Amino acid sequence: MKAAVASDTETNFPQTAQRSLPIRKGPIVTGFFEKRTSSVQYVVADPETKRCAIIDPVLDFDPKSGAIATSSADALLIYIDREGVYA
Repeated sequence: MKAAVASDTETNFPQTAQRSLPIRKGPIVTGFFEKRTSSVQYVVADPETKRCAIIDPVLDFDPKSGAIATSSADALLIYIDREGVYA
């Protein structure tokens, strides 16, 4: 099974999204790799109910300033809105 790689130039999202192909109307799992933390965030969506869950979202942390931003989480929400599902 091949996974599609998506990018989001609208939000400057620095992550790579990989979507698994649905099997027998099962959930659609999309992973977003976050380079700064080397972690993967997931959006798991049910194509029948259009409901989804966000798994392991990260905040953007700048260790030099101690500042926290939400651009990674915001990009997940933009993806969810674009796909027409809701959490």
